[in-house]
Formats: sequence, C-alpha cells, structure tokens
Amino acid sequence: MASFRPQYVIPGHGHPTTLQQANSDTYEYLLFLRKSVADFIDSGGDITEIRSIDQSQYEYLRNFESLSGFNAQNVYTELEWE
Repeated sequence: MASFRPQYVIPGHGHPTTLQQANSDTYEYLLFLRKSVADFIDSGGDITEIRSIDQSQYEYLRNFESLSGFNAQNVYTELEWE
C-alpha cells in the first residue's frame, strides 16, 4: 500500500491517518514486537511470562490494554517455529 503513496489511510479500526502514522502504528510496532519477543526467547523467557515485555511506548494505540498481551503471545508462538 505504501508504494501507492496515499495522502491518507483509512484503517479497518480507528480514524483516518497519514501513511507515516499508519506505518508507525503497525509496521514499526510489529518489528518492535518481533525483536522484543525474539530477545525474550533467547534469554530463556517462557510464554507464561510473555506479558512482562515492555510495550509501553505503544500504549497510545487503541485497545492496547486488551491486545498487547495477545499480540506478544502470537508472535512468541510464530517465532517458536522459525
């Protein structure tokens, strides 16, 4: 989608935004989460402790409280098989 260089992005959830903000709120968050979870796994972290990963820099995101643990758990499960 970024290759189309849209002036605005209308997400499935939330308000219309700029491409730069959408990139920060999704792509950069996912990159951050993958690295954080990979580091957690490498240090011997167990999935039962996955909520201890500090994601506070993204707490401004809508539904952060209810989804942050779920997101980390999903990434942990995916990385286990890579």
